[in-house]
Amino acid sequence: MVINNLYKIINDTELNIDFEFLSEYLKIESLDLRCPRYWENQNIHKNWVRVFGEECKNNKVIFFGAGAQFIVSKTKILKNSKEFYANIIKMLEYANDPMEGYDLERFHKYIFN
Repeated sequence: MVINNLYKIINDTELNIDFEFLSEYLKIESLDLRCPRYWENQNIHKNWVRVFGEECKNNKVIFFGAGAQFIVSKTKILKNSKEFYANIIKMLEYANDPMEGYDLERFHKYIFN
């Protein structure tokens, strides 16, 4: 549960975390174009390019926390430029629940690591 994960972090006197998922469910998904579930992520390769500016390897496996619940250090946030984040906002601002948001949920670990 997210609350339990938060308590663990709050009570950690040696806290030195750059990025950590808080999500109860951690998932692994293949971005292989031949993957039977690829239809669910048909735009993920395009959105990878939009965020990172490079092609996503077809055999890439994504590790992510469901629900986009995580903590990240200021250092990791500042490693990307303001323009990098502005680009992400531009991708999302056209709707209340844009489909690109589901892809970005899968990218958090890669954005901040």
